[in-house]
Amino acid sequence: MKLFSQILMLFAVLGTFSVVGVPSAQAEEDRFGPDIIPAGQAVGSQRVYVVEEGDTLWDIAILFSDDPWDWPLLWSYNPQITNPHWIFPGDTIFLDPPRLKVKRKRLKLEGSRYDLQPKNVRVLANRRSFIPEELLQVSGVIRGSREERHMLAKFDEIYVEFSIPKKIRPNDRYTIFRENREKPIKHPRTGRFLGYPIEFLGELKVLGKEARYSRAVILEAMAVIERGDRVILREALHIYREPTPNALQVDGVISAIIGDGTVTAQHEYVMIDRGTRQGVQIGNRFVILERGDGIREVSKRELRRYPFENIGEAMVIFAYGNHCIAVITRSIRELHNGTRVRMIKGY
Repeated sequence: MKLFSQILMLFAVLGTFSVVGVPSAQAEEDRFGPDIIPAGQAVGSQRVYVVEEGDTLWDIAILFSDDPWDWPLLWSYNPQITNPHWIFPGDTIFLDPPRLKVKRKRLKLEGSRYDLQPKNVRVLANRRSFIPEELLQVSGVIRGSREERHMLAKFDEIYVEFSIPKKIRPNDRYTIFRENREKPIKHPRTGRFLGYPIEFLGELKVLGKEARYSRAVILEAMAVIERGDRVILREALHIYREPTPNALQVDGVISAIIGDGTVTAQHEYVMIDRGTRQGVQIGNRFVILERGDGIREVSKRELRRYPFENIGEAMVIFAYGNHCIAVITRSIRELHNGTRVRMIKGY
């Protein structure tokens, strides 16, 4: 009996050494297992529970809050559970409400708040209400009509004199317009004549050219048409324009405001004193520049000390030899004749 007791004591000692000295395979695996601790022990700042066989939210609520009717609150902490009556062994149950992290926004200023990137917009432009001198010289003129009245309208037949009759063909369509010779447009710095503002009146179709004056019929009349009104080759009333990267840098000024008034702003039309001969293309964008003080007028001498600032942008919708028509796509203040513009290379 004494010998048997000594043997049992020896096995107990060896068993103790084996537990302390050599970690089991399960213990080694647990070292690298997931950080999920069963039975409500804390994980970071939020407690979790791993579901065991036979558990329900009712049971878990009793276990941790002593009130089974807290199970809906427990369910609200766990949006991953779609059906509170179906939880499975191994599911993770959060026992505390989630903590919302407030992400604070920091204002970081790296440049002027007025500086904006190019406006990559597609422009639906109306037909220009201006005719340059070079187009006016080659435009046709309504010389007469078969109708026995001064005011002409839709479907009336007319006689038109074209500057280059050889280029006229039957069924060609032309736009009818009237220039305003009382308001000639001149360059704000040089005083050079640029053209006239015009009013669109309608549209005609050429019927024949048996004589010097070609026969035509008025297809559309948006206003009263009279003898002496002019015609140019038809263009669409509305034209889509998309941005075209600037191939080079060009400096210019706003040489005229298209329409009534002495100032203009966003969505209005202007003339710029640079055209195809200077490298301007349809779709190019000019940055509108200005310098000075926001509330007081400064002298020309002091004005030179101020830097130019970006106050807007204009996209070219029609380009001619020495000027172009542009629509203002952005502006932060009103614009005047003589305002400086710049077409930046690559913009």
